[in-house]
Amino acid sequence: MLLGSRTWPIALDVGTESIRMLQLARSGDVIRAVACARWGFPDSLGADAGVRRAAAVEAVGQMVRANGFKGRRVITALPCSALSIQNLRLAPTSPEQTERVVRSEASERVGFPVSGNQLNYLNAGQVRSGDEVRNEIILLAAPEEVIQDHLAMLGEMNLEAEYIEAEPIALFRNLERYLQRERDVDAVSVAADIGVRGTCVVVARGRDIVFLKFIDIGGRRMTEAVARQLNLDYQEARDIRRRLAYSQDTQRDPERREEDRALPGDSTSVEWTIRDAMRTEVEALCREISLCLRYCAVTFRGLRPHRIVLSGGEARNPLCVEMISDQLGLESAVVQPLRSVDTSGVDFGEDRRSMMTDWALCAGMAFRQAGSAQEEQESSGDDRRLSA
Repeated sequence: MLLGSRTWPIALDVGTESIRMLQLARSGDVIRAVACARWGFPDSLGADAGVRRAAAVEAVGQMVRANGFKGRRVITALPCSALSIQNLRLAPTSPEQTERVVRSEASERVGFPVSGNQLNYLNAGQVRSGDEVRNEIILLAAPEEVIQDHLAMLGEMNLEAEYIEAEPIALFRNLERYLQRERDVDAVSVAADIGVRGTCVVVARGRDIVFLKFIDIGGRRMTEAVARQLNLDYQEARDIRRRLAYSQDTQRDPERREEDRALPGDSTSVEWTIRDAMRTEVEALCREISLCLRYCAVTFRGLRPHRIVLSGGEARNPLCVEMISDQLGLESAVVQPLRSVDTSGVDFGEDRRSMMTDWALCAGMAFRQAGSAQEEQESSGDDRRLSA
């Protein structure tokens, strides 16, 4: 059962470079943030997975105690990089028969044994294959050891898994909750969340996802390109990119003080140097996204979006957003995941003055509870979860 109170479970996003926690509650028609926290992995931890996990466990315990979170139940997500995402086409049949066929073919498709809550799927809709009509099915599967390791980590944090989502489903919720108008039923959306490890691409028609893909080009590769160009180490290049992105991102706030906006030195020169260094990686990312859109256009008979909606840490960087829009020939927009939330009662620190695009995954998980009446009617066969 989901929480019966109006305070929702804690959304926990354990990322590559930072951890975010967010808890929302409904007060009448208003959704408000009641607790939030963010912690960054120190560079001194290095790359050892065990050391970083121990640090994450300790940090989450401190965040829970110090920031007013209620309860121990959490919603988390398995990252795209930990999931096997596959497509297959089946003859139209009953949902029960479809599930039996999907489960019988899944292990062969994903390359590891799957059972129970390791697997779920989305029916993306009907497509024509030669003279036949088929259902396009998107498989989402996670190895048993990945799920058990994730649950073990939550246990070490003294937290209880209310729900474990697949990352792309949680990310899409930031758009899905705004698709309420009649004209949105057939609207084509493409969303790209550009994180440190890579980019999660979601294409949807209305509120139905029709395509998912993880592309292993993200902030890390862009930062490495800048480091090579400027002859810096990774941490120095990352810090320069962050300062530039934050400076430009917060310029959208007219109340921000002028002296807070500028980078030291010739920011224009730095901007163009970074743009030049990033170009190869952004172009490679855009080629991969173009292939995704081409597949959708062919598979679903001309299905084409008119804009791309960006989120994740790299969406804070206007240079990156501009370059992607130019390369794809699409209008671009940046997600503001907490735009409709009353955040006056919590302290997001400097994030409050930015677009907060890197909170997209955390917000998407937190908003899972928003349709509480619908949530209570969900069955164990819900095809949008990797259940805890």
